[in-house]
Order: sequence, then C-alpha cells, then structure tokens
Amino acid sequence: MNNPLSDFELGWLVGLLEGEGHFALYTSHVVEVNMTDEDTIYKIASIYERVLGISINVLSIPRKSGQEVFSVRVYGERARTIMRLVVTHMSYRRRQKIWQCLNGFRPEKVNVVDLMKMLQKGESP
Repeated sequence: MNNPLSDFELGWLVGLLEGEGHFALYTSHVVEVNMTDEDTIYKIASIYERVLGISINVLSIPRKSGQEVFSVRVYGERARTIMRLVVTHMSYRRRQKIWQCLNGFRPEKVNVVDLMKMLQKGESP
C-alpha cells in the first residue's frame, strides 16, 4: 500500500485511533471517531483525504448538554483501507477487532434472557 504519510503522522493517527477509534462491520465496514475537539477531527479528516484521495466530511452532532461532538466516518473500501494502514501498529485487542472486521466476522446475536436462563440451570452457553 502506498502511504503518503510521514512516520510521525502515521504514529499520530494510530495513537488517536487506538484511544478514540471505533472499528466495525455492520452492513458495511466503518471506521469512526467522535470527540469534542473539532481541530483534531479536522486533522483526522485531512489525513484520511491524503490517504484515500477523496474529500472527507466532518459531522457536527449537537448534544442536549449543549456541547457539540464532531465526527469523522469512513465506510466500505475506504474504511478497509484505513484499517489495513493501521492494523499492524495497533494494540493486540484492537488488532483482533480490525482483523475480525476485515475478515467479515460477525458475532452471533445473543438473547440475554435465554442466556441467563441457561446459566441459572447450570447449562453451558
């Protein structure tokens, strides 16, 4: 993969995604960061634009508390590109989550009521 980022920029992005990033596979892959620091979100968007070669939108989400939350999200192949860029630099738990997403793993939905009944009966889930 051609990486247009300096080692410092990549390290900064990895650190931020390690602490604040959300990696998931729903109907599509997603990489998301939400925070109240608008300048940081715009910096992430700028890095994504350089890596992906497209314009990235920053969302502003008003909260009842009056504090605004800013969000940057990428989906599909764009999210997979970001995941592949950072995965080898992430912590063990985050690497597992990203690889699960990249490999199409979707955990089974658990019915909590049935699970509790099984555990009360001494059965194994």
